[in-house]
Amino acid sequence: MAAKIHKLGPGLVTIGATPLDFSCEVVGATVTHEYEEVSEAVTRLCGDSLPGTETRQDGFTAELHNDITETGLYAYLYQNDMTDQPFEYTPNTEVGTTTPAVWSGTIRLRLPSEIGADEFGSPIGSEIEWLAVGPLVFAPGVDTAPTAGAKTKAPA
Repeated sequence: MAAKIHKLGPGLVTIGATPLDFSCEVVGATVTHEYEEVSEAVTRLCGDSLPGTETRQDGFTAELHNDITETGLYAYLYQNDMTDQPFEYTPNTEVGTTTPAVWSGTIRLRLPSEIGADEFGSPIGSEIEWLAVGPLVFAPGVDTAPTAGAKTKAPA
């Protein structure tokens, strides 16, 4: 079976208990996973071994073209800096034959480290890096299209 390669967009980025959609400010987005060794594997004198342990820290990064009005993401982040908020990221919502893949969970909001533009007339931009509070949940997309050559029952 051939792999289906998906593209970014059209998609959604929503934040908050009453989800606010900030998708139109997102230019590029990435879900991140970092692993950290908590303890090393140990071999005891008797010869048995205890495995090492790791933790995983999930996150979300995005490049933004900022709306700096009262309804834009920057104003929301400024008002909710360092708070934990429900979050959902759907990289592609295109209507078609699949149920889209979604990452969801709780993230700790932080302001971008810088915001601005390099030259006159350029979009005001920034980059955000948010850490998840606990692991993000990934719900893979589901292909709902009939398999090529499959016969479907006619309605009775």
